[in-house]
Amino acid sequence: MSKLPSSKHASKGKFIGRNIDIVTKLEDLKVAAWHNALRLIDDAINAYRSQSYPTACFLAITAMEECAKVSGVDFVLRNTDYYEREGQELDKVVDKWLEDHAVKLKHATFVALSSTSKGYETLGRQEFLEWLKRVENGHLNDLRTRSLYSGEWKKRIMEPTEQIKEEDAFREICMSLELAIADLDHYYSLPQNQIKPHIEKKREEGKLRMKLENFKVIRHNNSKR
Repeated sequence: MSKLPSSKHASKGKFIGRNIDIVTKLEDLKVAAWHNALRLIDDAINAYRSQSYPTACFLAITAMEECAKVSGVDFVLRNTDYYEREGQELDKVVDKWLEDHAVKLKHATFVALSSTSKGYETLGRQEFLEWLKRVENGHLNDLRTRSLYSGEWKKRIMEPTEQIKEEDAFREICMSLELAIADLDHYYSLPQNQIKPHIEKKREEGKLRMKLENFKVIRHNNSKR
């Protein structure tokens, strides 16, 4: 997104009433993006199993973009009164950043930093900090491109299989799962006193944590061969 207002400037409140169809559409978009992120992560893990590391890396990074979409759309939905006071149409606010890969990936960094993400534990402190720095510098967007296309890299023409290594795919799948876990707060953005959604969120977090641990085992087993 071009830039979302910080929470201190965007007061929380209910939708005043204009463009209710747009609100419904954005709610549907948030749900669709969440489910698509999970599908992309599963596909990335399957590609990793097949040692198709460029494909696995590309799918994982795309999953991160979908995670960023979930949290970004949720922010807009929770601050509809702010945008109405500013005279902005909600769908146009989202459209400003929806097709910008680099901006969505940078937003993924904010999700990782402002959530209960355990990237420090998953990758190790130094590697996690380096991942955050790479996102900030646009490296993930570049990595996404190199996962798909052949081109000049290090002053010679290279295919994706030469550019994207196992460690790239492993790191990005781990972080796509971490961002999906962080996004549970945005997907289940309901009052905490609503017990059922809270229980469902805990259950889904458990499933995603188990998927992350099982994925890390794949790499451990491969290293023994």
